[in-house]
Amino acid sequence: MKIIEHNPPSTPTHSIICLHGLGASGDDLAPLARELNLPKVRFIFPEAPSIPVTLNQGGLMPAWYDIRGLDFSSDLRSDHHGVNQSCDVVKTLIANEQASFGISPENIFLMGFSQGGSVALELGLHYGKQLAGIIGLSTLPAKGRQTFEGLTKESKTTPIFLAHGQQDSVVPYEVGELIRNKLASLDYNIAWHDYPMGHTILPQELSDLQSWIMMRIR
Repeated sequence: MKIIEHNPPSTPTHSIICLHGLGASGDDLAPLARELNLPKVRFIFPEAPSIPVTLNQGGLMPAWYDIRGLDFSSDLRSDHHGVNQSCDVVKTLIANEQASFGISPENIFLMGFSQGGSVALELGLHYGKQLAGIIGLSTLPAKGRQTFEGLTKESKTTPIFLAHGQQDSVVPYEVGELIRNKLASLDYNIAWHDYPMGHTILPQELSDLQSWIMMRIR
């Protein structure tokens, strides 16, 4: 697996594992390390393998799991095996941060855009240890309704940043609202932001995210 790493000038105290969207690569999100400008934070940008994607007529493209349909709230469209495999990859990355850099899970953020955000959310909500935070940008529930089942008590103490575009035509705004409302009903600590944008990332979004992260790394 190709992995891009960005290390701060001084010894890192925190890490952010950042997962790209469907058909993208680690290079696409790597500029975020510079744009967020977070002191003492390591960034890890892994790249998903190229797999056949049903929504792409079976064509190969970088993907964390297969996308079988556009009903993002349905369990039937979910590639549970692929989701679980990607979650295992991220678990290995978390373990490596602790083994190689001494950064424990409570100082590690899971972050992702679109499909990458769905993996970050899926793992974060079911991980057996508290994390520094879960960040989902324009994302969706990887396993439909099952994403909100079997949640760990540790995830209840992990803060969550969710952001979505009001004009998103790829992952509809209503899907972001579904995630927010479901987690809020379960008493999760949610920071919700929406913006007049499509399926993208805006400078204001990064400014809000930077402020949210800074409050958690001081």
